[in-house]
Amino acid sequence: MKPFLAITLSVALLISAGITLAGSEEICATWINTEYHKGIHHRKLQKRIFSPDGTLREYRDESSPSPDWEGTYTITEKWTDSEENIWYKIKVTEPLHGSLLYFLARISDSGKTLEFVCHLVDYHKEFDPKHPSYRIYYRK
Repeated sequence: MKPFLAITLSVALLISAGITLAGSEEICATWINTEYHKGIHHRKLQKRIFSPDGTLREYRDESSPSPDWEGTYTITEKWTDSEENIWYKIKVTEPLHGSLLYFLARISDSGKTLEFVCHLVDYHKEFDPKHPSYRIYYRK
């Protein structure tokens, strides 16, 4: 009985440690940009929520009660540059159709600003704020 209890406690400790580490990920937050146009036909969403459990919810308007899109994300690479910006390569999956998006993201300004560019085939090689997929959000 003691080995079973020890194993159970060890597994519980590992699971809780994993949840704690995932929750401390800098990208896990609510990010908004109310400067993006409101309305049904705009493509720049005002709010994105990266949750510690690996879900991503996107809202057309900051005040929307329910997301316009939901999916999952996986961080495939993370690094910090010489200016203390945190960089991510993130693979986003839309579960209904299984489509993928590849985000090259940067968190700057002491963790207050999230910028990214995305692509359907692979990660961008360069971070270009003039690219049509470029988005900028601010931590709420």
